[in-house]
Amino acid sequence: MTEATTDEFVRHLQAELVDAEQIQDKRLREQRIWRLEAALQEALEFQAHVLSLASEEIETFEEVTSVRLLASSDASAGEDEHVLDADSSVCRHCDENLEADVPFCPACGGYQ
Repeated sequence: MTEATTDEFVRHLQAELVDAEQIQDKRLREQRIWRLEAALQEALEFQAHVLSLASEEIETFEEVTSVRLLASSDASAGEDEHVLDADSSVCRHCDENLEADVPFCPACGGYQ
């Protein structure tokens, strides 16, 4: 598998931007164009940043350890299941009991 370059990503976003002009629904077209333009801006800023670091002979990326753990590696499966069971019966917004098969809290309306 080959890796894409930032230039290829920028060209892809530009092509998607042209294609987005053909979306019939005005709201969907505007949303898609906005998202693509934002992504394109970020990609161009990233590219400029990497080029400026390279010109100053600064290492582009430094590998660091994760600062946000989603789960600890030593947690047992039983503990994870217990947490999921407890969370699924009580609203995470207002701590009221939830009804089965309802995706929102009947007390506060918070989506679960």
